[in-house]
Amino acid sequence: MLEQAKKDTATGAITTHATQAYTQTMDMRDAQRYFTAGFRDDINQPAAGPRWVGLENEYPLVFADGSIISRDVIDFLWQELVAQGWEPLKDEATQKIVAVKKQRPDVGGERKHHYDIITSDLGYAILEVDLAPAPSIIIAEQHLRRLMQTITTILAQKNASILGYGVQPKAQPDVAYLGEKSRYEFMVDICKQENVINPMGYGVELHTLDASCQTQVEISAAEAIPVVNALNATAGLRLALLANSPIWQGQNDDKCKSIRQEFLDWCWPARKQQLGLPPRFQNIEHYLDYIFGFRPIAVTRDGEMYRINHQGTFRQFFLNAHSQTGFALDGTSQALQSTLSDITTQCGFAWFFSRLQPAYGTIEDRISCQQPPHANLCASALTLGLVENYQALVGLAETISLDQWRDIHKLASIHGLNFTYPGVDIDRYIAWLLAIATRGLQKRAFGEEKYLEPLYQRAETRRCPADDVRAQFEQGAFEQIVRSNDMRNWLKG
Repeated sequence: MLEQAKKDTATGAITTHATQAYTQTMDMRDAQRYFTAGFRDDINQPAAGPRWVGLENEYPLVFADGSIISRDVIDFLWQELVAQGWEPLKDEATQKIVAVKKQRPDVGGERKHHYDIITSDLGYAILEVDLAPAPSIIIAEQHLRRLMQTITTILAQKNASILGYGVQPKAQPDVAYLGEKSRYEFMVDICKQENVINPMGYGVELHTLDASCQTQVEISAAEAIPVVNALNATAGLRLALLANSPIWQGQNDDKCKSIRQEFLDWCWPARKQQLGLPPRFQNIEHYLDYIFGFRPIAVTRDGEMYRINHQGTFRQFFLNAHSQTGFALDGTSQALQSTLSDITTQCGFAWFFSRLQPAYGTIEDRISCQQPPHANLCASALTLGLVENYQALVGLAETISLDQWRDIHKLASIHGLNFTYPGVDIDRYIAWLLAIATRGLQKRAFGEEKYLEPLYQRAETRRCPADDVRAQFEQGAFEQIVRSNDMRNWLKG
C-alpha cells in the first residue's frame, strides 16, 4: 500500500530530485519537469546499455499446516539477518526492526536503488524481498537464489516456510496481523474514516494476507505513456496466465482464481479512480493531471507520514503557496508546505495495474500473484519482454476498447485461462502476448526467453497456477499446498 513512501525512507533512494519546500507557488510545469527528470533520456541510445529490471517479491510465511506464522518468527529472522551483517531499519515511532538492507557490490552507486531490502509488507507474515536492480533476469535469479537460501535456512529453524503463492491460505483478514510499521496503523485509520459504509465489511486488514510479484523495468520519459497505457490495457491477459490465489480464509474460493485482485476494490470503494485500469493517457501532463485529481491521503516529512485533512484534491494541496495542517499518527499536527517530493508519494497512491515510478525511472507492473517456486521468475520475464517490445504491445492494446479490456480482466480474475469473450479469441490473444514478450527478450540476447516456458505450457493446457493449487488442496488440504509451494523446492531444482 505505501510501498513508495516506505522504500524512499528506508533507502534514501531518491537522489536526483530536490526535496526542499518552495517558498513561491509551484505550478504544473514544475511538477512535469520533476516527474520527467526521473526517467532516462533515451533508452535506445547504445551508450545507455540494457534496461535494468528490479524484482519485488512478496511471499506468505506459514507453518507446515498452512497457518500464519507467529510474530516471534519474523523477529527471529531480523535478528539472524542482522547477525549476518545486514543493516537493521527501525520504525520511526516504535524503534522496532521492520526491515534489513545490504548494499549490492555489483550495482553501481550511481543507481538510485542499489540496496537489497528484506522487509514485511502490510502484514507481518508477508515477507517482501526487494532486489537491487539488475541488467538481466538471469543475474537477478542468481542473486535471488542466494538470498532465498539464507532466508529459508533461518526460517527452517522455526519450522516455517516461505510460499510461492498469492495469499495466506488459512488466516482470516485481521488487524492483528499488521506489520510493526506505525504507518500501517495510519492507513487503517484512514480507511475506516473514508469507508464508514463498506458492503464487504473489509478494510486494510485484507492486505495483511496478499502476496504479489511486482516488476520494475527501466524506461525513458518518451516511452512512459505508451508503455503504461499498453500494460494497463492488457493486464487481464497477463492475469489469466498468472492467477494464483484461489484458496484463502481456510477454504476454496470457487468464484475467483485471483482473489487478491478484489482486495483494493473492497478496501477503497470511495477511491475507484485510483484503482485498476485507468483511462488511456495522452501524455505525461495528462497522467499527472489525473493523479493530481485524487483526494490526497498523506505526505512524508523526515520519515514520518502526515494525513492531509483536505476535502479537495492533491492538486489543490500541491499548488497552494500557503502552509497547510497535517496530522501524524499520534494526533500531533504540523504546518506543511508542499514540496516536489510529494509528487513521488502521490505516485505511490496510484493503485493501477501498472504505474509510473519517477523515483526509480521505471514502469512498475503489479498485476501478478506470487508465482509457484519453479516458475517464480516468469511474471517478471513477461513484463520485461513486453516493455522491450512495447510498440507491438501497443498494437495489441489498441485492438479493442478499454471497457472490453476491463471485462477481460474481470473474467481472468474469476476463470484464469478458461473463459470466452464475445468477438475476442482469447487463446489467440494470449499467444499474441507471449510472442510479443518472446521477441522482446530475444532482442536483449541474454537468453531470458527461457523463463517464459511455463507460460507457454499454461496457455497450451489452459491451466494457470490457481488450477494446480485447487488440485493440491483437494489432494492433501493445506499441508499439500505448503509442500508443493515451499520455495525450498526451487532451491533443490
